[in-house]
Amino acid sequence: MEGATENLAQLNGQWKFAMSDSGDVMTNADYPYYKLEGSNKYMWWMWHGPTGHWVVNETPGQHGGDLVKSTFADFACPQDLVDWEISTSTFTNGNDGDFNIEANPCCQHIKFDSEFGSFSQNGNFNAEYPVYQSVSHQPR
Repeated sequence: MEGATENLAQLNGQWKFAMSDSGDVMTNADYPYYKLEGSNKYMWWMWHGPTGHWVVNETPGQHGGDLVKSTFADFACPQDLVDWEISTSTFTNGNDGDFNIEANPCCQHIKFDSEFGSFSQNGNFNAEYPVYQSVSHQPR
């Protein structure tokens, strides 16, 4: 998230999958949730009947001290939801909005400086993570 000002400025930065101590992606309502790097702030999905919203606070899975939340909608990734709110204030997500949430493109190609060579994403996913396939191998 970037471009947020005033009270929302504390939400600028890199959001990553929240991970348990055992390395598992943490979820709520079967969707992964995110943690703002270097903080205890989380962005997580909550259903309210047939629609739901993303909530940003320090208590994933329950409301309390909410900093901002998307308006009720069908499930969508946070970067795809334009309308956000807190109390009586409304905010717009997007290049010309109050802030901008963008998916951080994962590395498409990885090159190791070793005997393993280069790898590229092959389009498959293992849990939430892309699978890589060797595209070159140069023996030492």
